Amino acid sequence: MPSKFAPVLPLICIALLCACEQSAPAKPAASAASAQSAAASSAAAPSTPAPAAASQSASATSGAASQPDAQLLTLAQAALGKDWRAELKGGLRELPAPDNRNEYSNYLLEARAWVKLEDGQTILAMNSQPADAEGKSSAGHVTPGALSLYWLKEEQGKWLLMHKEENLTEFGSFGELGNLRFVPLDDKRMALAIEGGGTWQGYSITHLGLLEIQAKTARILNKSLIPLSSDSEGACMPETERCWSIQGEWKFLPGTGKELPDLQLQFKGHESSAAPQGSEERKKRPQQGQATYRFGAKGYQLQSGKNIVPEI
Repeated sequence: MPSKFAPVLPLICIALLCACEQSAPAKPAASAASAQSAAASSAAAPSTPAPAAASQSASATSGAASQPDAQLLTLAQAALGKDWRAELKGGLRELPAPDNRNEYSNYLLEARAWVKLEDGQTILAMNSQPADAEGKSSAGHVTPGALSLYWLKEEQGKWLLMHKEENLTEFGSFGELGNLRFVPLDDKRMALAIEGGGTWQGYSITHLGLLEIQAKTARILNKSLIPLSSDSEGACMPETERCWSIQGEWKFLPGTGKELPDLQLQFKGHESSAAPQGSEERKKRPQQGQATYRFGAKGYQLQSGKNIVPEI
């Protein structure tokens, strides 16, 4: 993978679905990783960046929030400079489209997660979505969120922007990437995990996307989206032939793989068939499974087991 993000994670099924339907994005599935990440305030997670801090002890601090906390806002202001808008708790900036670097438009940028690494660098992940000149989102149902990353360093009490990668890939729906978390790939390298998707006509799905964070760039680790969870609960009626709800959890497996550790997904849920005549109770069947993905020339690909999450 080149240092710049040429490929863009594809959106699955969106083109086939009704863009005018107003429904909420899918809730991100719960996931497991080999270290903790914070949901509203700072938390410790063992890792170091690659390659600069490979010789240092494994240590990092990270944070994420559904509502920006003070640290997220401070980092966002430093990253965006003159484009910061305090009233928006974000920024407005002209950026190229993720799938067409020659096409520029206005984007609203909002901080989502950060990680401070042992070498002193802090990485900030921001969600960007199309917006008007006042900062009002113009994203529709089928509009994904775009990911922007900023490398910052604090010197003498002042945050300095060292590097940035803006609108490098897209994910999710309604202009939102989904759930973002920094997690360690191993004791030397850091990854950013994105769990995002959406709901269309009662069918919901969440995919997993992974990026490796490097000294001054990032690379996409799975060129194809990995289904993590899906359900048909919003479209399931007593007479519906097949309904399902499958949830997945994931983690890296230390000491496996070659270049990067293997990725393991475990699934639980159920399927159900139409209720017998005269009854409203559907026949449920428990479902479970496991899949292991291995990193190679095409990114993380299924190595063993089966991903039982239905696409929509």
